[in-house]
Amino acid sequence: CTDEPGLPEMYEEELAVALRLARAAAEKIIALRATAVLNPDRKEDFSFVTEADRAADELIRNGLAEAFPTDKIVTEESVDDKTSASAGENGRMWIVDPLDGTKEFVRGTDDYVVMIGLAVDGKPAVGVLVQPSSMRCWTGVVSEIRSFQPGQDGVSMFTGKGKAELVDPDGAVSKLPLSPPAESELTTLKLVVSASNNFPEYIENALEACPVGFERVRMGSAGLKAAYVATGNADAYIGVPKKLSIWDSCAPAAVVLASGGCIATADGQTFSYEGADLLHTQGFITCSEAFARTCSGVMARVARVISGNGTALAEQR
Repeated sequence: CTDEPGLPEMYEEELAVALRLARAAAEKIIALRATAVLNPDRKEDFSFVTEADRAADELIRNGLAEAFPTDKIVTEESVDDKTSASAGENGRMWIVDPLDGTKEFVRGTDDYVVMIGLAVDGKPAVGVLVQPSSMRCWTGVVSEIRSFQPGQDGVSMFTGKGKAELVDPDGAVSKLPLSPPAESELTTLKLVVSASNNFPEYIENALEACPVGFERVRMGSAGLKAAYVATGNADAYIGVPKKLSIWDSCAPAAVVLASGGCIATADGQTFSYEGADLLHTQGFITCSEAFARTCSGVMARVARVISGNGTALAEQR
């Protein structure tokens, strides 16, 4: 991964280890699926957890600890502090969702992925997503993150540079800089949304201001939705506040940013995983830069209502 200017050579090993462990975890999940879906447990928040989640979690934790013994490791199924996460003295923290989309896994669909992310000094640096059912992989190494304002609406977004790739099951590799349609061609926007839940009314009200039409593609897994944005198969994904945790965003954020995509938070700050709350209380928006510039007003409305600063938006329309 060092043929792209600015990519730190030190991340070669990190990416290789993460990809190897994610693939091994994916294979274990498939091996356990027949029995795991029969007796799922419920967590305190009533979400599903299965033996496949736990087995994949243990495999990844042990592998990362062996490869990088001084790094902090935070995983969904083993996190100690239930409120926040901090890196070790070296500023590095692995953030892992061993099975993102457990609900869909239990239901029998293929909308679930293994996600391994590395944050360095609070910034997403490396991300790997593997879909067990297909063994398709999305990877990203971030070399730069910068902020910009897509319009005159006062909302800051963050885009990045780096190297992002899609690795097909047959080993074919495709680079993933986003290739969205030109702004003049944006007549219908594709949003990837939850497979089972609708947006809250305040987000629906903001989306009504979209200057072009849009269609919704329903699927499970926050990571899979973000992967669709990174590959250009979708224009945007809006993560609803208090529904996602840091392990739902770290690996996808790295892939999206490395591919040239954008991420926005309602408070105008880039993701910082250092000392971060486990729960994304502000939500987040992932999209292509062309979508951000074409629909900056909509992005501003969504961001403001998510942050709680736009309760009068419906009255302003």
